[in-house]
Amino acid sequence: MKWMFVSVLLAILVVVGCQNVDKTSPAAMTINNISFSLEELEEAYQRSSYFLENTPSARKNFIDHYVSSKLILLAAEEQGLSKDPQFLKEVEFFWQQSLLKMMLKRKTNELNQKQSLSDQEVLDYYQSVKDKYFKDKEIDEVKLTIKAILLRQKQQKALDAWINELKQKADIRIDEKQLGLE
Repeated sequence: MKWMFVSVLLAILVVVGCQNVDKTSPAAMTINNISFSLEELEEAYQRSSYFLENTPSARKNFIDHYVSSKLILLAAEEQGLSKDPQFLKEVEFFWQQSLLKMMLKRKTNELNQKQSLSDQEVLDYYQSVKDKYFKDKEIDEVKLTIKAILLRQKQQKALDAWINELKQKADIRIDEKQLGLE
């Protein structure tokens, strides 16, 4: 079932990634029977390392690289590599890591909005580590650094609490003997 889901997801990504999304705009480039809109190419260009230079030469190099990449992907598809079990495992792993990253980013942003620091917290931290980290520095010189440290600590605690809440709500069963944890 899991492989079927990954296969369907991959097929959707291949179709969407290799076809012109906006049928009303003319094709800026066509490879075999696959059209690419200006918008699609511009978005890909802006996500690429070629965009850092952003010159006509960089654009030309990007298009050359883009065409080569699409041709390689088409050849891989023709050879059935998109159905290869190892490939599907890698796609699944990438998908999980991407989803994990997005969820953690979303939750961290949500938690960040709820975090605040009092001047007393900053002063208490400064006093507790002054001799070790901030010798010869007044609090005004390191206040922003301390705030960043304390906010990061609070964010991590809030994130850990959220993860523990998820664990408590879940039905988790671990065979410690089978996993060699005993």
